[in-house]
Amino acid sequence: MKTRVSRAFGTTVAFGVVALIFTVACSGSGGDSPGLATGGSSGAAGDSGTDGALGCDGSADFLCAPGCGGDVIFGASCVAGTWTCPDNMVRSTDCPDDTCFSYTPDCCAPDGSVVSMRCPGQGWPICPPGTTPAPSGYGSCPYPPGCEASGCGPTEACTFENDHCGSGSPGTCTAKPATCPSDGPPACGCDGVVYANDCLARQAGVDMGTGCAPLSGMQLCGTRYCKLGAEYCRITMPAQASLKNLAECVPLPASCAGNISCACLAQEPCADQCSEGVGMPKLSCAPGK
Repeated sequence: MKTRVSRAFGTTVAFGVVALIFTVACSGSGGDSPGLATGGSSGAAGDSGTDGALGCDGSADFLCAPGCGGDVIFGASCVAGTWTCPDNMVRSTDCPDDTCFSYTPDCCAPDGSVVSMRCPGQGWPICPPGTTPAPSGYGSCPYPPGCEASGCGPTEACTFENDHCGSGSPGTCTAKPATCPSDGPPACGCDGVVYANDCLARQAGVDMGTGCAPLSGMQLCGTRYCKLGAEYCRITMPAQASLKNLAECVPLPASCAGNISCACLAQEPCADQCSEGVGMPKLSCAPGK
């Protein structure tokens, strides 16, 4: 667990929660507003365990916040020799023991899933047993390495969720297709090569991606290329987020002759979710639509 060392209360304290904010405003040396740090002289007094100029011993055993569970917290102010919160704030010790103060960063489980912190004590969020703080604080947990690190057998290909080519998710070994058709639509491989179709890419041990160069007279639809003026792009999103989207090149209906736009697709499935692409309309079929 990462720690942050703070001298905000006049003593050195190590905290395991990076997101918490500790500042002290002592009247007479830096202002009376909460959140303003004391001047350099108070730091020296703090090392001796006493705010010498103002007579506040040690450090305050509470924090100050606009309300229990507030998103912003401040250190107590030293007023007339007593650690004090402003009149419009509450002390953390006056709140229920399970109250979390400040934003609570996420924690990471061994399988890469995101877990929220818990507050078993007075405003100090901690990660549940078996988890660790997320590297960037919120919603970003490393997945355990998959086949992109260990490799696959000669009859398998390393494939990834949602055609991300290994970005953000572990790879899984899947069997290469034994036979493939020779016709299209053309497909973009994670190696930047355009294959005659996605089956031939997987047969070559390559997963599908979106980083290939444009093809003349064609438009990328997911990982496949559709024919401009003859097809539109339809992407069906599965109910389970971990599954891949299905990208299809669908022949344009007769109503689109001479006027290719979302308007001519009014009778197509998911027509209400149409967007005007560059030279090609795209229908995005969300779950339940």
